[in-house]
Amino acid sequence: MQKLFTLLVAISLASAVRAEPIVRFESATVINDVHDFSPDGNLFASIVSQDGEEYLEIRETATGELVTRSPKRVNRTFHPGWYHDGSGLYTDARSDESLVHWDGKSWELMKVDGLRYGGVSGGRGSLSPDGTKFSLHTYAGDIAVVSLENSQLQDVEISERRSHVSAWSPDGRYLATGHDGVVILLDTETFCEQKRYEGLSSNVYETAVVDTLEWSPSGRFLAIGSLYGAGYLVEPDNAEGGVIDLRNGVDYARDIRWVPEAKPSWRNLWRKQRDTLTYRGTKYGTNSENAEQKESSRYYQIWYDPEAGQILNKTELDCTGKRGMSTTVQTVLEHGAVVFHCEKPDLERGVMVNSVLVVDPEGETQEHELPLPVDYIEVSQDGRFAAMRETGANPPVISLWRFDDLLRGN
Repeated sequence: MQKLFTLLVAISLASAVRAEPIVRFESATVINDVHDFSPDGNLFASIVSQDGEEYLEIRETATGELVTRSPKRVNRTFHPGWYHDGSGLYTDARSDESLVHWDGKSWELMKVDGLRYGGVSGGRGSLSPDGTKFSLHTYAGDIAVVSLENSQLQDVEISERRSHVSAWSPDGRYLATGHDGVVILLDTETFCEQKRYEGLSSNVYETAVVDTLEWSPSGRFLAIGSLYGAGYLVEPDNAEGGVIDLRNGVDYARDIRWVPEAKPSWRNLWRKQRDTLTYRGTKYGTNSENAEQKESSRYYQIWYDPEAGQILNKTELDCTGKRGMSTTVQTVLEHGAVVFHCEKPDLERGVMVNSVLVVDPEGETQEHELPLPVDYIEVSQDGRFAAMRETGANPPVISLWRFDDLLRGN
């Protein structure tokens, strides 16, 4: 009995301790795209400033310890192309005709003849499934593909004037590229156009700026998102399949993600996992001088089964509009729960309250107030860690946290 009492006291004291970050460090900029977790969540990359120059720094997430810092300067807007196991990466360099490569041990400045960056370079790098090619949005209006075996720029047949995003299919057969109102599928043997989807529009413009391309875990479906709230779904290998508009019952679709494939275990060994898409939907309200006829906009998290062509669940959210402001979805956990950052006013205390919302596919919503005000939060893909940019810090400060610590409260 005494041992049980001691254990309960210890648990009580532990729960009362304020959550503390793993590490805090200065960043170089307030741009959100300069922070990125590795696919396995074990590493965290960020842009830091040293002697007025910007470098890529990599930390171990569990301890916060500095692993390495790039000897060469990099661009401040980036989304690196991580190795699939998270042990290394490629990213854009500061100068034309170069890539920065870290193999987990040492750094290399790769020479790539013909590679050009735009005025604001950077980011959205992606490694092919077999790890032999690297696609990069150059911000010169192009998608560049580099063969990593010989550091040569690949000839890519794209007839559209501007390119915004690219994504490799899981089986490596296609490279999808997003443009103004058009998505193109390239054959990855020849990098010639195999198929295209046209006429993609949004609620704001007749021609949508395609900024999201997400392949389903099985590779059967491709989800398409635009800058102004249009969402679509296609099935490339289905000759009879068309373009499905995801705005079924809503006016606006954003933050389109797939529920990740479950890790192998005895529970799902004989169970075939279905592809499940989740996204945010908005149903616009109506304005009227008659208060009884005036309707507020409504906001939902939606789970969709593309094989059945039906919505599995639709949960209304309360951290939007006049009730608060929510940022983009941070991650989708393995069981389908969606995590995002919420900021809303506490009228009694006269402050803005930052919290994390976790919304699961059954409709249950949990809200956890964060221990400090933040401008931005990013959660690792596996849901183990979170990085937060703290409000009001100059220069900007990033803190790394164990995500469970944030959920247990402050």
